[in-house]
Amino acid sequence: MPNHFCVIIEDGKIQAKLIAKMLSEKDWDSNIAYDLASGIELVKATNPAVAFVDLGLPDSEGSINVRKLKSAKPDIIVIAMSATDEINEVDSHLMHAKMVGAEFLLAKPFNKERLSSILEGLEYYMENGEHPPHILVIDDS
Repeated sequence: MPNHFCVIIEDGKIQAKLIAKMLSEKDWDSNIAYDLASGIELVKATNPAVAFVDLGLPDSEGSINVRKLKSAKPDIIVIAMSATDEINEVDSHLMHAKMVGAEFLLAKPFNKERLSSILEGLEYYMENGEHPPHILVIDDS
């Protein structure tokens, strides 16, 4: 399997490092930014095909994070992540992210299996030169 590269934009340092570790186990390289402004600069500097972006960052919140990433790099594949205490609020944040262009949606917390399923679909589309369709992944456990 080829090595892929992505940017993780997540303000939770432990969460970001955990995602990077899970990605590394699947032969993905990643760089981490802890706020949206730094993440956009990192995207511009490293030109990744994929970005994981938290929808609740200290300098920007909600689906605007997806819009700003797409504005900086229109062809980037965005995996939007969100977590709150209220499942309806998570659903709402993720659905707004999908409406503005996020290709994959990931409710936090998530496990390795959930991430693996997204990566498998993503890699298939990347290897076949196709842009992925919008996919909603919700863990209702």
